[in-house]
Amino acid sequence: MTTSAKYSGVAMALHWIVAALVLYNIFFPPEPGDVSPEVRAQITALHVGLGLIIIILMALRLFWRAGHHAPALPENLAGWERKSARALHWLLYLIVFLMIGFGFATALLAPYPAAGFGVVPVAGFVTVSESTWEVVKEIHHTGNKVLQAVVYLHIAAALYHHFIKKNGVLTSMLPWGGAK
Repeated sequence: MTTSAKYSGVAMALHWIVAALVLYNIFFPPEPGDVSPEVRAQITALHVGLGLIIIILMALRLFWRAGHHAPALPENLAGWERKSARALHWLLYLIVFLMIGFGFATALLAPYPAAGFGVVPVAGFVTVSESTWEVVKEIHHTGNKVLQAVVYLHIAAALYHHFIKKNGVLTSMLPWGGAK
């Protein structure tokens, strides 16, 4: 077994907080079906507010990563596994940023008031046709499905490293176990 070094506590905290917020936003989007407009507004306010927090934390992750490199990948990885790991990591970052961008655009162009946590206004600054807003909203919704697929792949890769390769990649991002 080859053991990876640990990520820093800051990197782990940012990873798991962002992961929890992203998972909530992609699996509980503001499309609750038949609910009152008031409840839908509350769900949308939470979704938008969490999106605002995610963008801040993702920016912090990038700044932190610029000065604190990730642990080296285990020696027992094939070349394709190394390339796939790096590509999936950066694809995940890219899709999260695109989702936030299109989510912000969706809220900004919404034909109804939208505010993060019901406090930070993000709608009403730009007026477009409802069909334009629908296109932007559909891109965001489609991105949600793509992000879900990439998250599943990321989780599957972590489990593959833990249970098949037994190389410490998963435990390097956990506050317990693995190398120090």
